Amino acid sequence: MEKNKWLWITLIVLLVIFVGFVVWQMTAISVKPVKNQTTSTSSTPTEVEIATSTKNYANTKNNYTIDYPSNFIISSLDTKIPVATADSINFIPNGSQIPALIVQVSADPAQTVQAISDNLAKQKATKTDLTVANEKASKFMLANPMTGDIEEYIAFSHVNKTYLLSGNPKVVESIISTLKFTTK
Repeated sequence: MEKNKWLWITLIVLLVIFVGFVVWQMTAISVKPVKNQTTSTSSTPTEVEIATSTKNYANTKNNYTIDYPSNFIISSLDTKIPVATADSINFIPNGSQIPALIVQVSADPAQTVQAISDNLAKQKATKTDLTVANEKASKFMLANPMTGDIEEYIAFSHVNKTYLLSGNPKVVESIISTLKFTTK
């Protein structure tokens, strides 16, 4: 029991550090106009090839499934945790080391949709309301301070957990509609 307690504490600390790093990185963001992105087979960092065939990822801990392009691999942030039970999942195009989509789940009361919205609003991100898996969600678009690429962030809550999907807008848009919860 004591070992599980320390594992949870370690996971929460790592999540807080990661979120803090993301927020810190976003403090220098200058907003650029959002352009419509087109599908391309380019291998440049801003373009991601999305296969038309998909695979299904099921997260048994957080009770959701999501379809992702078959030319992507998945990994958890913590390699010691199986991807089926991880709170942070990276979807990475084959041949790349950079995730095109990151799905994070948090049960931390401080990590709410409102807190995420407030942090992104400070960066002057453009906000849109939408629905994801029958849940009210907020979508934000803003420029990555290092690359200038537009990134998309979608935040919503489900059963006392906060979900944050972030990454390449083309990838986020192609995957978000496939997210389904396996329990209510």
